[in-house]
Amino acid sequence: MHSERRFTSFEIDLIILYLSRKDTLQRLTLANHFEYKYKLTTPIFSFNKLEFLTLKKLVFKPRLTFNSFSTLRYLRFDDNVEITTKSLKHILTNCPLLKELYLHGKKEIGDKDNGGIAEEDTLTFIELFISSPSLENLEIEKYYMEHFSTLDMPLRLPILLVHLKALYLGVSFMEQHQLLCCFCLIRSSPNLTNFTVKNEQLSESRSIRPHPMRRQSHPQTQCDVTVTVGNGLTMDSLDLQEGSNFKLDHLHKLEMRNFSYLPSEVDLLKLIMNQACVLQKILIELKENYPVTKN
Repeated sequence: MHSERRFTSFEIDLIILYLSRKDTLQRLTLANHFEYKYKLTTPIFSFNKLEFLTLKKLVFKPRLTFNSFSTLRYLRFDDNVEITTKSLKHILTNCPLLKELYLHGKKEIGDKDNGGIAEEDTLTFIELFISSPSLENLEIEKYYMEHFSTLDMPLRLPILLVHLKALYLGVSFMEQHQLLCCFCLIRSSPNLTNFTVKNEQLSESRSIRPHPMRRQSHPQTQCDVTVTVGNGLTMDSLDLQEGSNFKLDHLHKLEMRNFSYLPSEVDLLKLIMNQACVLQKILIELKENYPVTKN
């Protein structure tokens, strides 16, 4: 369903009610353009044939007895969809065919006026992936990373994410718990083909000292490495470090965005390059206004 017209909340309620009676809808995008929160009405949870669902700036609170969406393959939250962790876990558990999950949000933890997950709710990555073991594409932005990350993450998840092919993470490289979760997800995804990580929440006032790097070729990894800045400067290859006890035998493409040469960023880059034997392309996008010296 797509329309350029902006409906009132009452009109949206009537449309959802009408569509629920037909029970033929497969794709639905609902975006709230009002200043106030719009809470989805009960009839939306009776769409038994829905396959693609995108929600933006809405209150999404299904009853815990809800067991529809069994055909859902694509779920996307944009701009702080308000939902409890119990509801999110319940929905994911009842979506056995879910292949794509996109969790996008901008607000800070506890900013309840803007929606999102309440601060007192808890849901870890372990619970999240046990609920959705068949995911193929996953995007988790910084708000959800902050909420789901814990310091007691294991080296690997209890189950390997063998179906996961594309992974995007918004990570604060200055937060230990987020780094632990990032490494855990990488180690738990042996069949990744595309991995993108963005450095989030860097302090503008903090002085960052670039990590020392040497120009060195790597005999086992032949790939294009591009560092993108305003003047188009490129570097042919980057230094590597010794590997760990896991492999990324299917990874073809790596993107690192908002790169600031923090030691943790460089270590992650080296580690992935050392473990990805078929890596073909690396795109490194430097943080805006990052000082670059041309040798």
